[in-house]
Amino acid sequence: MRLFREKGKVSAIPGKVPLDGPACNRHMAPMTDDEPGLNDADYSEFAWGRFRRNLKWMAAASIVTAATAVAWMHYYGGGLTIAITLATALGVGLTVFMAAALMGLVFLSSGSGHDDDVDAQGKDSATRR
Repeated sequence: MRLFREKGKVSAIPGKVPLDGPACNRHMAPMTDDEPGLNDADYSEFAWGRFRRNLKWMAAASIVTAATAVAWMHYYGGGLTIAITLATALGVGLTVFMAAALMGLVFLSSGSGHDDDVDAQGKDSATRR
């Protein structure tokens, strides 16, 4: 975007509201670093609810993936014993579900600010040494 200067003000369009004037900045609230974390009860309930909802969807995805793996093995491998079928279904299903659960916890930790708190504690203790 091309910016224009008029009398010390920056504007995107000549003669329009300046981008750095008080009319442009009145809607902007001051930025703070205080984001709600898991210590806040409302945000904690929201974050854990979102995590549980995602786990329900990933449980369904892991069941579909396990069923697809068993069907693929039956189609291409011929007759399967019950032990191989159960081992395949549990192995594939639990692997997909565990990966989803761990990745969900990573996003929960990062999104709630817990990672930043731990990082700040590590930097604080490193500076004391």
